[in-house]
Amino acid sequence: MGLNFVATYQDTDYTRNYLKKGECYILLKEGKLIGTVFYYTTMWDDAPDIYKRDDTVLFGKFAVDPAMQSNGLGSRLMDFIESLALSNSKNQIVLDTSEKAYHLIDYYIKRGYEYIHHWQWPDVNYRSVIMAKKLS
Repeated sequence: MGLNFVATYQDTDYTRNYLKKGECYILLKEGKLIGTVFYYTTMWDDAPDIYKRDDTVLFGKFAVDPAMQSNGLGSRLMDFIESLALSNSKNQIVLDTSEKAYHLIDYYIKRGYEYIHHWQWPDVNYRSVIMAKKLS
């Protein structure tokens, strides 16, 4: 799609430092990584204000190996991360993705996420869409 998602090219040092910002959960099949999602526990200063609210948590680095998609694994990861947010007394969960990733935006809308606003990160070649879901 020509999008410059950081997760597609980050190196080992970047990943190691990134892991200090939260909790990474992975799916393995026969020892092979097939899915991931990241639950942020630390927020950076220049992040959108909605990410910094006490009742809100950000998730990201959400992916399922393309060969394993359409098996419900993404939904299971999303169910898990939303449940984790609730268990940590969060009332809202937020994310961002490229405004050009229409398939992902549609997926999140079907899961109850709503558009909040756009955001431009300095290290990507696209404008992001910030989306949020109220948890109950």
